[in-house]
Amino acid sequence: CAAKGIPVDQLGLEEAERLLSARAALEKMTWEELRQECRKQRVAPLPKASKAELVKQLSELLLWCELPLSALRNLCKDKGLPIRGDQRRAGLLRLLREESWRLRGIPLDRIEHETVAQDLLDKVEAF
Repeated sequence: CAAKGIPVDQLGLEEAERLLSARAALEKMTWEELRQECRKQRVAPLPKASKAELVKQLSELLLWCELPLSALRNLCKDKGLPIRGDQRRAGLLRLLREESWRLRGIPLDRIEHETVAQDLLDKVEAF
């Protein structure tokens, strides 16, 4: 598990096994399917990402969803994201997802609807 970036000590064996299984499923997907999964999970895929990079990005997202709240808060702090002490899991995950868009130059927090951001990203990548 540790070799795949899964911190068993923070998650527990059952969650770690579930993440390993999910990662194996991601590794079987095509590049296009992985891009669609990014869209489904509401994260912006890394620019010019290879299949392996998309698997890694989506695996990290799955890990974030399983982390204990305290570890998730620490991750957000480490990334320099503006967290509040009372912020719940959903809010922290939203910050992490928004960060993926910010890294692509699309300020999701300033766009009215996520579909507009997806369309904008499609146009940028087609250019």
